[in-house]
Amino acid sequence: KKGFFGWFNRNFTAGAKRYEGFVGSILQRAGRWMVVFVVLVGVVGLLFTRLPNSFLPNEDQGYVIANIQLPPGATAER
Repeated sequence: KKGFFGWFNRNFTAGAKRYEGFVGSILQRAGRWMVVFVVLVGVVGLLFTRLPNSFLPNEDQGYVIANIQLPPGATAER
């Protein structure tokens, strides 16, 4: 095929083949990648317990603040 759709299909197929190769290489070394995953989860868990609470936003207090500006001379009923 020619044109945009031909270009798109060629690039999509090439990307799919690269993805297949990447996933295949990961599956051949599944044990190594499981160790990497466990280490990452451990680091995230450690950071979660060590970060100060002020780093995270406060919990929702259940109220909303709205600021509405009316044109000059507008009444409050508007």
